[in-house]
Amino acid sequence: MPRRTQALLVSVVAAVALFVVAWQLPVPYVALSPGPTFDTLGVQPGSQTPLIRIQGRPTYPTRGHLILLTVGVNGGPGDELNLFRAIAGWFNTKDLVLPEQFVFPAGQTPQQATHQQSQEMSQSQQDAMTAALYQLHVPGTVSIETVDPAQSASAVLQPGDEIVTVDNQPIHSIGDLLDVAKGLRVNRLVDMVVRRDGRIVRVGVNPTTESDTADYLPMLGFTPAETPLPPLKITIDLTNVGGPSAGTMFALGIIDKLTPGGINGGLTIAGTGAIGYKGDVLEIGGIKQKVFAALAAGATVFLAPTGECPDAASVAPPGLRVIPVATLSAALADLASLARGGPVPHC
Repeated sequence: MPRRTQALLVSVVAAVALFVVAWQLPVPYVALSPGPTFDTLGVQPGSQTPLIRIQGRPTYPTRGHLILLTVGVNGGPGDELNLFRAIAGWFNTKDLVLPEQFVFPAGQTPQQATHQQSQEMSQSQQDAMTAALYQLHVPGTVSIETVDPAQSASAVLQPGDEIVTVDNQPIHSIGDLLDVAKGLRVNRLVDMVVRRDGRIVRVGVNPTTESDTADYLPMLGFTPAETPLPPLKITIDLTNVGGPSAGTMFALGIIDKLTPGGINGGLTIAGTGAIGYKGDVLEIGGIKQKVFAALAAGATVFLAPTGECPDAASVAPPGLRVIPVATLSAALADLASLARGGPVPHC
């Protein structure tokens, strides 16, 4: 073989090798894609155990489906995205490629990312129970989950304290606590009665910082948790899924099981949105990817947080009705209207 041909062949092989290596190089991006879906009225994947189990209170047969949507994430801590996958995502209309720092904090380890996602999922389940029971006017007990060490509450309150009254107002739900908290003022002593180890304890809490959220609870210096009064027990089992965005569909699933006749009219309803203590539906990420996931699950209705409804509608085909929802009660009203063939809002 002539030297010139050999040199050309070596050059071509080297160029191909360099191209393959460059193609596999990690890039600081993540790709969001439609993820798996789960029916909150159905069973856990791979088992016959209901995803939502309710004990100690009558439950009723359900119809249709309430589909919880997820987003698949490629890239991030411990799972670097390569150039090939990033470019493929840019050309795939169902995917969204973003700089990694838009999704994960700088320097976050894989263990920290997994823990955060797990904690957010656990909190979404707790918030869903709280919002559902508030909507159904089912009383419970409110206890202190964590105390902020930087606030005065840490000197008088302890995790596990059961809240009896705040400013002489009985507390039977986090909704009750929120109603009282709206009247809080910095440096005005708040009278609290708690039950600690079976004893009644009266304390004074002095809010020293303004709340930077709409629920005002940070001013009290603690995070609450609500538990239904026995014998009612609600268990949500969904593993290997993280993040906060399942709250609204969990809450609807709980309400459907506790409501005679159901709430969805036998339709396949998909939706997303984190949920607040009193049922505010909060915005999440990956809304367009969740629309594609809803379509794959056979949904005909998509419940979207109000602020993200236009983005959802921009990729939804005519066969998928996108409904903006701001609160859990509004979502229930819209589902009731759908079931009887009435009008519902749209983007």
